[in-house]
Amino acid sequence: FFFFKQKTAYEISACLVGSEMCIRDRSLFILHPSIFYGGVMAFYCVDLEKNEQFLYKERDVRCFGPEHIKWAFSAGLINLLGWGILFPLSAFLILKRMAEKDQLEDQEKQKVYGFLY
Repeated sequence: FFFFKQKTAYEISACLVGSEMCIRDRSLFILHPSIFYGGVMAFYCVDLEKNEQFLYKERDVRCFGPEHIKWAFSAGLINLLGWGILFPLSAFLILKRMAEKDQLEDQEKQKVYGFLY
């Protein structure tokens, strides 16, 4: 006969929360390049006419015209700051804090944050 240790509700919920966080965090890192690319493309202009620049993805939007400025500096800039600086910085700070507490080798922490290192 094999006897298995029965997990308490706390252990089960901690495991589920950890795996949910792991899935969510990994999916954010998988989507990160595409989301960041969208923010960069808000500022990418091409020459279509003499001295006239238009957005690469939206050829009918004139670069740095009223419509472009509104979208580029609201959504585009927020995207670049959030996904280009804050998101990677938060991952770095999580790893730094774990390293300071010597938790990088902890199995439970590796289940949740192991994809970062």
